[in-house]
Amino acid sequence: MSRVITYPDPGSEWVHVKSGSVYRVFGVARHTETGVDLVIYSNNQGDLYARPVNMWEDMISQGPSKRFKPRFVPLVLKGP
Repeated sequence: MSRVITYPDPGSEWVHVKSGSVYRVFGVARHTETGVDLVIYSNNQGDLYARPVNMWEDMISQGPSKRFKPRFVPLVLKGP
């Protein structure tokens, strides 16, 4: 069964589950040699990163329970 890949929206903010760091997505780019789609994102210090979309959506194990969670989750701000 194939998995549907969803691309993060440009300007959206995501939290890295293991580190708790917040990242802003610039968009998705295609690697010129391999054709792999890469999420382009940055931290609050302005450092740029690129990660393959399939790794962006990976499920990772965390903590002593080793329960699987998404590597990145959307940042949701609660209103007043």
